[in-house]
Amino acid sequence: MYPFDYLKQWNAFGDASIGTLTKNETLLYMRLFFVNNRSGRCEWFHISNIVLCHYVGIDKKTLIASRNSLKQKGFIDWRRGKSHVETEYKLIILYNEDANFGGKIQPKTPPKEEEEGKTPPKTPPKT
Repeated sequence: MYPFDYLKQWNAFGDASIGTLTKNETLLYMRLFFVNNRSGRCEWFHISNIVLCHYVGIDKKTLIASRNSLKQKGFIDWRRGKSHVETEYKLIILYNEDANFGGKIQPKTPPKEEEEGKTPPKTPPKT
């Protein structure tokens, strides 16, 4: 499904990232989104760790942690480059074409689970 719908992806990211991503994860995703656009919106695109750290303003350890977290949360995929080859990234499509109700994009990413015992369960309002 590449190239994806750029605006739908951006809106879905905005919805899916609320309360889900840290500041560094958000900045990293936004920079990867920009790099992907500049690369012609290819399914897989590449950028070096050093350049990405510079663009986002983080160190390599934070980059690796944020990158792994984004993958685990279903926002990106990545694969390590071989010796002297840049890391490759793929933005996971976050919007669902079938669930476009009234122009609002329904993100594919599941909502963050409530931590047991820390927040009261959600109950419907009484009528």
